[in-house]
Amino acid sequence: MKKISSFPNLQGFKNLVGLKKIPSFYILHSTFLIFFHSTFLVCFSQAQNINAKEKFTNSAEALKQMLQSKKELSVKDAYYTMESAWGNVYCSKEEYNNYIKSSAQFIKAWLSEKNLDTNDQMNLHYGICKFLRDTLYLSLSTHNQQQVAEPVEATTHFPFSYDYIDFKAQNDYRNTFVTKAFATGTGQCSTLPAVYIILAEELKIKAWISYAPYHSFIKFKNNKGVMQNYDPASKLFITDQLYEDYLFISADAEKNRIYLDTLGKQQIIAACLIDLARMYMVKFNCSDLNFVDDCINTALNYFPLHEANIQAWFIKSNLAVNRLYQNMDVYGIKDISKVDSITELKKLKDEYLQIEAKIKELGYRDIPKEQYALLMERYKKKEEEQVSSGIHAKEKRELFLKE
Repeated sequence: MKKISSFPNLQGFKNLVGLKKIPSFYILHSTFLIFFHSTFLVCFSQAQNINAKEKFTNSAEALKQMLQSKKELSVKDAYYTMESAWGNVYCSKEEYNNYIKSSAQFIKAWLSEKNLDTNDQMNLHYGICKFLRDTLYLSLSTHNQQQVAEPVEATTHFPFSYDYIDFKAQNDYRNTFVTKAFATGTGQCSTLPAVYIILAEELKIKAWISYAPYHSFIKFKNNKGVMQNYDPASKLFITDQLYEDYLFISADAEKNRIYLDTLGKQQIIAACLIDLARMYMVKFNCSDLNFVDDCINTALNYFPLHEANIQAWFIKSNLAVNRLYQNMDVYGIKDISKVDSITELKKLKDEYLQIEAKIKELGYRDIPKEQYALLMERYKKKEEEQVSSGIHAKEKRELFLKE
C-alpha cells in the first residue's frame, strides 16, 4: 500500500474535508498493527494471485466459524490461521503447537520447583510473567521428579525480548506475527501480549488483551478480584492512569471502550479477522474491497455496540478514500472541489466524512506532534542499540536449553 502522493489537488481535498495532515505510517499494536490515522492511504490494483487469495478466503471462513461457534474458540488457532494466510510464516503448525505446549509445561515445572501451587491462577500469571521476562532454570532433581505432571525436557528457558528493528514492518510484514515471536523469542507491543494470552489459554487461566494508542497489553484479575495491568513489552505493571496520561487517552475513548477495555477470546478472534483484512490490503493493494468490507463488518458485530474497535474504522476510512478516488478517475474528475456536482461522488465523499465523524465520536485523538517525535526518537535509538549489539532478532533460535 502507498500514500496518495499523486492525488489530484490533494491540498484541496484536505481543505474540503477539514482534515489536517498527520504522520502516515503504521506502528505495531494489539493482535494487530495499529494505524497512525492516515486518511490519505489509497490502494492501487495489481495482478491477482488467485491461489494466494484463496488462503485469505479460507482463513476468513475459519475465523468466522469460530465466532459463530461452529468451531471451538481458540486464540492459539486464530492467530495461526490469520498469519498463515500471508504465507512463509516462521514455523509450521506442529512447531507452533510444540512451542506453546513446551512453554506451558516449563512454567508449571518451574512453579512446582518453587513450591507454588500450579492450580492457583495468580501463581500461573506470575509464572508467565517470569517466563517472558527472565532466564529460568530447572534443577536436574526437579527436572527428573516423578511428581511433575507433564514431562519437561528443557532445564533452561531464555526470555523474550523487544525487537526494535523494522518495528513498523515496512521491510517484512511477518514482524507483526506471533509465530515470529515464538520462533525467534523477539516481538513488540502487538505480539508479546499475544504470546502472553496464548500461554494463558494453554494454562487455562483468564486474561484479556487491552488496547491503548499505538500499544496493547494484558489485563488479569488477582485473587482478590482486582484487575491488574501487565505490559509484556516493557515487562512492567502499569496503571490505567499512566496510559491515560502518557498516551493521551480521551474520556470518550475510554467510555466508548476503544481503549483500556478488556478483550476476551471472542473479541480477540474478531480482531484477528480485522488484521486479516488489513493484511489483505497490504498484500493485494485493495484489489477486492468487498472481502475487506466483509471481514470488517463481520468482526465489528463482536465488539460493544457493534463499533468499539478503532482499527476497523481506520480501515473503513481508507476504503472510503479509495472508493472516492477510483470513482473520480472513472468520471475524469481531477479537481476535488467538483465532487459535489456528481451525485455518486458526493455520496462517497459524505460516506467518508461520516466515518471520520464516527472516529472522532468514539474518542480517537491524534497524538501531539511533540510526543510523537519523542516516541520515534526513542525507537530509533533503541533500534541503533540493537543493531550495534549484534542481536539477530529475525532468525529462528532455540529458547529452551536441554541438558
